[in-house]
Amino acid sequence: MNKERLTLLLCANASGRHRIKLFVIGKSKNPRALNGITSLPVIYDAQNNAWMSAALFKEWYFTHFVPSVKAHFKKIGLPEDNKCVLLLDNCSAHPPAHELVSGNIFATYLPANVTSLIQPMDQGVCQKLKELYKKSFTTRLINSTDSVKDLQRKFNIKNAIYFSALAWEDVKDSTLMNSWRKLYNKMKV
Repeated sequence: MNKERLTLLLCANASGRHRIKLFVIGKSKNPRALNGITSLPVIYDAQNNAWMSAALFKEWYFTHFVPSVKAHFKKIGLPEDNKCVLLLDNCSAHPPAHELVSGNIFATYLPANVTSLIQPMDQGVCQKLKELYKKSFTTRLINSTDSVKDLQRKFNIKNAIYFSALAWEDVKDSTLMNSWRKLYNKMKV
């Protein structure tokens, strides 16, 4: 069985109606399984250990996050210069907040001592994504004429990327909205 690891970055707004494409980080810049594929349902990049780095995060932020937010503002009739705050945990791969500013779109960090308690993606979203991913994999196992061993051997990064993207699409808006509840309860509006 292929033991390659991937890192996924999940990002969505509090209504659940705007999800940024998954950012997937693998070890290989050009994996064989992706040869000939010109478009992926995710944003893919590589790092020798498949971990997030400050450079990869900044590239994602300015190349994908900011344009996606502006496009969403336009789609829902808000001015492009509307405010957007990206909430981050204290992961060492995240650059300092002052490096993540583009007009009225900026990042801020959650307090380190409460991040795991209130960070929206840690409130059931990551767990649901994994559950849906495993469900897709299990369905493939059940519906295949290949043996489990053969399927495991054939399973590659392309399959993992597509299963992840489908799982992200299948996470319900209500799951995303509910993930923000603990944070809303802590905020004074």
